[in-house]
Amino acid sequence: MTKGERTARRILDVAEQLFAEEGFAGTRLREIAKRVGIHEPGIYNHFASKEVLYRSVLERGLQPLADAIDELLEREASPRELEELPAHLTDLLARHPNVVALMHRNLLSSDATPGREVMDDWLERLFLKGAALFEHRGSGDTDQQERALLMIAMFNLTTSYFLTERIYARIAGDQILSEENLARQKSLVTRVYRGLLGP
Repeated sequence: MTKGERTARRILDVAEQLFAEEGFAGTRLREIAKRVGIHEPGIYNHFASKEVLYRSVLERGLQPLADAIDELLEREASPRELEELPAHLTDLLARHPNVVALMHRNLLSSDATPGREVMDDWLERLFLKGAALFEHRGSGDTDQQERALLMIAMFNLTTSYFLTERIYARIAGDQILSEENLARQKSLVTRVYRGLLGP
C-alpha cells in the first residue's frame, strides 16, 4: 500500500472504533485525526466529510455481507449452504467487529442524524437480501412475519456475539476473537440456525 492508502486505512480503523463508542453525532473528526496522528484537515485528503467517512466505514464492514448473500442468490445455493450462512457472516464480521456495535447503536437510537439514515439504508438492504434468500429457499409454508423473525434471529445470532467481548473475557478469561472461540461460535450458530430453519 502507498502511504496515502495506509493513512486512509488507519483513519477508517480509528473512525470505526470511535463511531462505535460515541455514535455518529458524538464522534469528532479532530479526535479521529489525533488518534491517527495527523491534523484534522488531513482527513479531508481522503474523506470529503464526516458522513462520507461514516459511509466508508459501513461499506468496508457491511458490503462483504451483502456480497456473500448475493453470491448465494446468484448460484441458487443449497439448503446446507444457507444453514452455514450465519457462520460465514460471523467470519466476515470478525474482520470489523466494531461495525456490529454501530448497527446496534443505530437500532437503539432515536436521533435523526445522517449516520442513522445511512445505517438504516444498510440494514434495510441486508434484510431485503435475507428475505430474498428465504424466498429462494422455498419457505412457502412460512408467512412474511415468520420469515422476518427468522431473519432477526439470524441477525441476533451473528451479531450479538461481538457485543459480549468484555463479559466473555471476565467469565471465560479468554478473547472472543481468538480463532478457537470463533470456530466454536460458528459451529454453535450453525446448529442453532439449522434448528430454526427446520427440515
